[in-house]
Amino acid sequence: MSARRTKWHHHLLGTVDERRRWRDIVLRRLGLARSNVPMELVRRRDWQQPNVVRALAADILLSQGTLSFVQVGAFDGTSEDDLTRLLPMGQVHGVLVEPQPEPFAELESRFADEHRLHLVNAAIAAERGEREMFRPRWGASRLASFDRENLLRHGVAAADIECHRVPCLPLDLLLRETGLSQLDVLQIDAEGHDLAVLATLDLDRWKPSIVRLEYLHTEPRELDRCIAQLAEQGYQFLVQNRDLVAVQANSTSRQAA
Repeated sequence: MSARRTKWHHHLLGTVDERRRWRDIVLRRLGLARSNVPMELVRRRDWQQPNVVRALAADILLSQGTLSFVQVGAFDGTSEDDLTRLLPMGQVHGVLVEPQPEPFAELESRFADEHRLHLVNAAIAAERGEREMFRPRWGASRLASFDRENLLRHGVAAADIECHRVPCLPLDLLLRETGLSQLDVLQIDAEGHDLAVLATLDLDRWKPSIVRLEYLHTEPRELDRCIAQLAEQGYQFLVQNRDLVAVQANSTSRQAA
């Protein structure tokens, strides 16, 4: 993405966040919205803890002495939900999955000397092979998705959407090939395909302590079925912004295999 496009994109996101902040303040003042969030934290979103998953993962690491994670949709490794920030804390091993070549190259540059990380240039899908992925024509984007409608929903014009093919593999195969014997945290950001990604994991075999996925563009009945399935596996749930966080009740006391 060009410097001009990057600057415009960040400006747009900042503008959207600011509009949402003022919307929430005005609705609360008019009595049209009810919330348990203190007004001062509505005004100052930057004071809120943005990453409950990282805090929970750090708790697991401190409890059992090790942490293994997979981050699907890692992009360039600089996002707020980046689990690599836990690396200095101890025995942390992770797999970063990113299908787009440009941000993957940045991952390789950023973590070139980090032997505890496996970097995988692929998307997660039900079968190994290639699939078409859509993204803005000006290059790599966090909006990239198997679903063209996802970009349209985010305001990208149809004429500005391009298609390219990316390598794919299921999570079970990814875990076997990267050599992880245990999975503590699975974090998914697949722009509308989060449930499909999760479906490629054998939950009975791996049963991660924490599963985080974005549910905003998920069909409600499919989401309900997924939640019920996870509940049967002993998960309880937190909702943070657009993310569903499923947590095993004994996640902070599980010992490494």
